[in-house]
Amino acid sequence: MFIIFIAISIIIFVMIIVMTTIFKRTVKVIDEQSKNYFVCKLQVYDDLIEKKQAALEELNQKIEELEKKEIEVSDEVEEVEEAKNVLDVVIPDYRDEDIFETYKKIDEKFDFDNEEIVVNFIKEHKKNISKKYYDYLVEIKSKITFDITYDLLTKSEQEQLNTLMALLDADEYKIITEYLKDKESFDFNSFKNYLNDLIQENDPYIYIKVSKKNENYNHLDKNIKTIYDPNIFKGIVIIYQNKLYDFGLN
Repeated sequence: MFIIFIAISIIIFVMIIVMTTIFKRTVKVIDEQSKNYFVCKLQVYDDLIEKKQAALEELNQKIEELEKKEIEVSDEVEEVEEAKNVLDVVIPDYRDEDIFETYKKIDEKFDFDNEEIVVNFIKEHKKNISKKYYDYLVEIKSKITFDITYDLLTKSEQEQLNTLMALLDADEYKIITEYLKDKESFDFNSFKNYLNDLIQENDPYIYIKVSKKNENYNHLDKNIKTIYDPNIFKGIVIIYQNKLYDFGLN
């Protein structure tokens, strides 16, 4: 009886060690995968911030150039009028720091025809994209839910592939085959980014963000989707084919 008790104790002890080892390995895998996932996301956000900052710097340069031209023209007018001794020309102070004067100046300089911008954009940039392929990609993404993502992050590479093979049909699984063509191994986070990039690159819709709730350009093309954005002060922002075209002030 004592020997049986010792044997059972040893078995329980071994099981505890095995379970502890498995648990530690699972936690380590989840931690590494989570870190990789959030690092990728942070890199995407950093790129967007850098692009936006570059656009703002370019906008400031244009404002400064316009200010210089206006001041030069005003100076020339003043010299001519003084020579004729007809009247004194008052040169407006464009360096006024008052916020309302600044808004007024911006409103005058950026009074564009937004509808004309959209029409020209469609002529120059719109491509004949297969909506069928876009829907195919979106359907694949919709199947990889949050719960499935969490489950995949706890598994090994081969287990991940087996899970996806069971989740997707044969035609949908081809996207994974395409992804693996130039890869030595399968990385789920990398594949998710690859799929998201493909969706954006093949998105047939032109998203137009506007500053006014009653502003809408859907009538100009069947693939246009107008979105109200309270962060836009004036103008519009166009998003198409994974690219942002900023014609507005935020």
